[in-house]
Amino acid sequence: MKNKLKNIDLKKEFQQMTDTQLSDWKCLSNFIFNKAGIKLNVKKLKITEDKKMDCWGGVLCLQYPDEIGKLLSILYKYRDHINSFCEIGTDRGGSFFIIDSFLRAINPNMGKSIAVDKSTTILRHSFEEYKEKNNQVNFINVNSKNFNPDQNYDFCFIDGEHEYPGCKRDFYKMIKYSNLIALHDIKFKDKIFPNGGVLHLWEEIDDFNKIELLNEDSHFPVPLGIGVVINDRRM
Repeated sequence: MKNKLKNIDLKKEFQQMTDTQLSDWKCLSNFIFNKAGIKLNVKKLKITEDKKMDCWGGVLCLQYPDEIGKLLSILYKYRDHINSFCEIGTDRGGSFFIIDSFLRAINPNMGKSIAVDKSTTILRHSFEEYKEKNNQVNFINVNSKNFNPDQNYDFCFIDGEHEYPGCKRDFYKMIKYSNLIALHDIKFKDKIFPNGGVLHLWEEIDDFNKIELLNEDSHFPVPLGIGVVINDRRM
């Protein structure tokens, strides 16, 4: 955790960046790798040089730095269309803290955000600490199949159920409420998802504009991928 930021609220860090830095995915990826911090399954993702890498710890983001850096750069481009945020599948909260902090740094009109997860793995004291500084944030402890949106959430990040029926249900539920949706693991192949999981869903979505955000860092050899769906009907 060398040189990792101790504060999970990264808004001030992003506010100190220039417009050029906020739109540059490489700059954002470097920030996440060196300052924000990640947590990944080293064995499952075949990361062989993990002991030499100074990217671990901090907010414990479960994403490849390149991919979430690219995602943030897209959110910066569409910042005027994103006033609310929903994340489905929050786990320890790492990606939520990064994305929400970023959105609040780049958009003064940013409003409500919610984190949805059926597990209580999320560090509640960390979430409460974050909520003290951002009172429009809330955590909902529920399975996504029982989550019923009570408003529009302009951006939705889906990283919950990875089996095909679950991720398909979450996507088509949230596309009615969101300008942008990001799906994690659009390139990930795993024997525990025999019916294709998110990869299958991503390949069959053909009625929306799509952008693939892929890792370019050789430290992380297993393809995961974030897919962004642009809902032109709402933009």
